[in-house]
Amino acid sequence: MFAFGTPEKQILIEPIFAQWIQSTYDKTSYGFDVLLSSMNGLAFNAGRSIWLPRWLNAVNENSNSLFLTIGP
Repeated sequence: MFAFGTPEKQILIEPIFAQWIQSTYDKTSYGFDVLLSSMNGLAFNAGRSIWLPRWLNAVNENSNSLFLTIGP
């Protein structure tokens, strides 16, 4: 996929989109809760006792402002 028709401004979204589709498919079809995706997962429970206990909650919430928005 090319942005503005020039190879110098190429935007690679395919790998990110593929990872999102694969993780969504695995979670729904197999019932896997991996890494930070589950509130009762191993990584989430271990993260409660480390130096940033609210960090995992903030990352998993849909309405947060931790990351910069890209675009207008």
